[in-house]
Amino acid sequence: DSQNYSVVHQLSRPRNITSVAWGQRMGAVQRFLAIGDEDAKVVILKPELDGINAGVSSVNGDDNSATSYFSNRGDWVMKENLFQIADGTAAEDIADTSIETSESQALVAPGTEEPIVSVAFSSRGSKYNPSSFFATSSEDGLVVVRSCADWKVVAEIQFPEPVRHMQFSSGSQYLALGCDDANIYVSDTTSNWDLVAKIEFTAAISSVCFSGKNSERLAVGSVDGTLAFLLPQNGFDFAGEIEEYDSPVTSVDWSSENLAVGREDGTVAVYDSAHVMDDIFESVADLQRGAPVSAVSFGVSTRF
Repeated sequence: DSQNYSVVHQLSRPRNITSVAWGQRMGAVQRFLAIGDEDAKVVILKPELDGINAGVSSVNGDDNSATSYFSNRGDWVMKENLFQIADGTAAEDIADTSIETSESQALVAPGTEEPIVSVAFSSRGSKYNPSSFFATSSEDGLVVVRSCADWKVVAEIQFPEPVRHMQFSSGSQYLALGCDDANIYVSDTTSNWDLVAKIEFTAAISSVCFSGKNSERLAVGSVDGTLAFLLPQNGFDFAGEIEEYDSPVTSVDWSSENLAVGREDGTVAVYDSAHVMDDIFESVADLQRGAPVSAVSFGVSTRF
């Protein structure tokens, strides 16, 4: 619960969890949590809260609708028998939609039994900006994209190496894919998912992140410590890079005002977004952690 940080639900998977992402289905105020693991499965969870009227995000509906993604009372009851993948269609009734189900409603990427390494929803998943697409990437280099309206496969893209980092641009026109072959690939969701860019780097990609609401920049972090900036509006040409660090980039996140970069040496550098857009790469804050930074994230109301 984001108000008091109490645990509202706990789920155990048989293998290591590799990635998680929040999303929201188009045309409905329903949040989903996607969990990828080394068992080659992605579990899509939809919370059922026993009719609890939660305080922040709620929706009226029948017993099969999610009422909220958290509860003020701290209860999060997963009713697996009521879990639904599409409107009015129970999981066990949609075997013909390329989705295999188990007791935990596992969503299996077709054509692969390899561990899932990354999952991503388009947009940020909010009431007014719902997710249109959901992408999964597996250890064999296969990326599968599904429609969040009915969970049917809309695209399959095979890469030479695993894609461990993915992000959709704002508005979902582009899907950026950071591959272990040291390339960034960009797929255009409006043009039959064609690859419209391939940018070569000198080391494996360790993070990708579009900026803000307009996606004016794509930040790309590498294991050699380089953070590069690409211009989506100019065919993803280079706009500049930060290269004075040797420690691998581990995580990147943008807010409307700042860019945060975490590294394996435990440092976090924060930059002014407006300065970055003007190709000024001087940090406005430098933080030091006692261990490698595995994630950085901006929240609401200046929280970081």
